[in-house]
Amino acid sequence: MSALWIVKPMVSVIIVSYVIEACNYGYLTAETKRNLIIIFFSMLFSLTSSMQILHLLIVILLFTRPNLFRVNFLGLISLKGIGLFALLIITMLVAVVIGLANKVGSEKIYSLEFLNVLHNYLGSILPRISSSFTSLLTILNDIFNVNHNFDFTKSVVDTINKRFSLLFGLPLTNDEINVINKYNQTRVFIGNPERAGASPGILASMLYFPFFPVGIIVICLYLSYGAKLIASTLAKKVNIGFLSGFSVTVMLLFFLEAPLNFFYVLDPFTFTVIFFLFYFRFVQHYSSSLN
Repeated sequence: MSALWIVKPMVSVIIVSYVIEACNYGYLTAETKRNLIIIFFSMLFSLTSSMQILHLLIVILLFTRPNLFRVNFLGLISLKGIGLFALLIITMLVAVVIGLANKVGSEKIYSLEFLNVLHNYLGSILPRISSSFTSLLTILNDIFNVNHNFDFTKSVVDTINKRFSLLFGLPLTNDEINVINKYNQTRVFIGNPERAGASPGILASMLYFPFFPVGIIVICLYLSYGAKLIASTLAKKVNIGFLSGFSVTVMLLFFLEAPLNFFYVLDPFTFTVIFFLFYFRFVQHYSSSLN
């Protein structure tokens, strides 16, 4: 398990705390800005997905214009606001190009094949974007399918067993680890590349056996406690702007993709959730001491 996949979502949690700091005070401390410089360069030199381009933009705006995170949507309707939206659109286009480069190779991006590659990519990206919705429909249709439920339960037990075997140097029959993303991919999509995966999303996660119907209660508690923990760090006279809502949503998407990963124990998601709880407890205590 690469440490990068554990550290990346943890950094997203820290950035969310800085967004809250900007909402609370309209500015960032010198220490926070120094941390943002370190975060920016660490993210820049470890880009692995197109979504991280948006993360970089959020970090840049936090560093240069933290007061914008307190401005509502109507307040952004100005020349500066139009410029911000134009920057956001350009960033998303760059994200698409980087996503293409990761999928098909950077050499095709700079060739005459680019338009053909772009056309094919856009044709396949819509099903990928809607994977949460498609997963929900698939699971609802098969929620009482005994074979699927047994296969998924077996995959959970096998994955936990293999991860602990790898940790303690025990013998393995094979090194394939079939996590929820991979299992969901095989149920939802026809083509299944070797290293592909599709996150089921927050709703479909509640319905996967053996966690249904307990999963509905667990995920409701999970969402409500997380929201309560973040809300507890807000100042009494906080101004939450449009950009803040957008940034927190983008940075915390990781927590909504496949919450079931927590039950695999030795998983980046498990470590990130534990880090989130302890980190925001610390921020909560620090904020209350200031007030």
